[in-house]
Amino acid sequence: MSEPPDDEGDQIVDASPKTILDVVAKALELPFSDEGSKWRIDGIDGQTMSTGHVLPLGATTDRAALAALTVPLAEAADRRWGPGRDFDAARYPPELLEEDRYDPRAMPAKVVRAVGAAHARWWRTGEFAVLLVDTSANAPDSTDSVAALVMLPWLRMDGPPADFVHWRRLQHGGEPTPWPVDLRFLSDDEDPALLGGDLLVGSDVVAAMVRREALLQVSGMIAWAAEQGGRAFGYWLGPERSLREEAPIVTFAGDRGFDVLLGRTLSEALCAWYAEEPSPDAGYARLARACRDLGVPVPDGMPRPPVKAAGPTPQDLLEKGEAAIGTEDVWERAAASPLLADLISRERARVLHAVWEIVATRDPAVLEPLAASLPAIGRATSGLDLGGALHANAGSLEHAVERLRLFRDGTCLCAAYTHRLPFYDPAKEAGRGHIRIEGEAPRKDWVPDRICACTACGRRFRVEQGEYHYTWWKWTSLPDRDEAAALEELHRVIHREGLPTPLIHNREGRLLNQDWVRYQNADMVVLHWAENGWEVYLQGERGTAYETTRRSVATMADGVTQVLHELRFLARLGT
Repeated sequence: MSEPPDDEGDQIVDASPKTILDVVAKALELPFSDEGSKWRIDGIDGQTMSTGHVLPLGATTDRAALAALTVPLAEAADRRWGPGRDFDAARYPPELLEEDRYDPRAMPAKVVRAVGAAHARWWRTGEFAVLLVDTSANAPDSTDSVAALVMLPWLRMDGPPADFVHWRRLQHGGEPTPWPVDLRFLSDDEDPALLGGDLLVGSDVVAAMVRREALLQVSGMIAWAAEQGGRAFGYWLGPERSLREEAPIVTFAGDRGFDVLLGRTLSEALCAWYAEEPSPDAGYARLARACRDLGVPVPDGMPRPPVKAAGPTPQDLLEKGEAAIGTEDVWERAAASPLLADLISRERARVLHAVWEIVATRDPAVLEPLAASLPAIGRATSGLDLGGALHANAGSLEHAVERLRLFRDGTCLCAAYTHRLPFYDPAKEAGRGHIRIEGEAPRKDWVPDRICACTACGRRFRVEQGEYHYTWWKWTSLPDRDEAAALEELHRVIHREGLPTPLIHNREGRLLNQDWVRYQNADMVVLHWAENGWEVYLQGERGTAYETTRRSVATMADGVTQVLHELRFLARLGT
């Protein structure tokens, strides 16, 4: 890949459809860029933006010449990625970009209209959508025809179906719908109450936990749309995650499992489900007329079941999932580990009890079964409302899970002190035997900072105590004494060599405006040449200067000399 030239001519890309699609595949490996960037891959120019990539195909008054490229290109895309879909930009006007009416498809629609087109053809490849925007078929003779390939995250092409949005809007506005008054249409990403109720809560019996886990896995493949009592309705996306507009409609009723409903849309499925006995056909026709009267087209005839279901049904996956999950060790571990049983119970009080036990312990016997069950814990706690007023309890759960990852990876658990949870009281940690309090450092107008050392690995911290609506503690890692001495020597050599006095920042990025750095507040030092001279930053856990200094603990002079050579080399480069 190389940089494209600055002058972009009025021309058509001179490449075969296969070459263009190969370039698309390579472009999809590039990261998006908020600043925007240009690229050239295999001789073809393109541009990256914050939301996707663009590959211009041509802009010309020769409509036939442009079509000679885009028509075979679309055919090649059909062969490579499967039949393309039509995208009608007119269905997604700009007002759908507003927060209260947001539809992700309004963004690609805006791009299509900006090119001067009303429609685009698009394909899904992996996690991306590739749109072919082409005006060669309808551009006036006096204007240029334009074509481009636009690459976006494919979820930009998936939004709530129009009939679902219509019914939800009527219901939220207090308007009548054809459906029972207790049928409630769900908000975006809202799970039905059934998934948080007694069905998924409580029992520690292994068989019940296995079924609950399988239900959670399958329900995660459904975009839920509505609920009534103990029944929920949604779009079956499946393992490959279909578009909601193309997804079968399913219903879920707890112990009765999942069923695929008749009908191509939610409205058709609800008409069929609520059709009155003893004449379902007449009941369906009545509800279909009511839908049409309210602006939603639904055909009169009762929908017929498909000849063969496309792909596995949710009930198929539930049964297979139970069989597979039942062989996992996690359930036996949960039966023997009260904290694991609490974490996967989906009961708020039990989950939070387990969270604070994890935060307070370093006992391998307690942590091992939990660390071995992290995937199951993640699935069981996904979307769980844990409450919290001044401090979100979901953040505490996230921190407890991070502690389990540290334990699993063999990292000393003192590393968790510097993470976001502000509730590590040094006195309590010392009482548990996790740290030693070695001394205090005065702090004006507040309690002194405490200097602490981990009893397991010796890592040292400076702990600040503060007060807001609750008492909090902030732990900052300190370098060991040898490293601090080496950093001090490095700073002395920089001054001795007459290099510009560096700008020194602490970890939060505030300018200290002093010639000397409080190294004890630093995790590392990064030196690089900037427009105004040398800058020294204290941040992170990696960096050339810091690593060099660490290696120089035994031979400090050699280490400082090595860093100095690096500084001089960079200075000669002027970068």
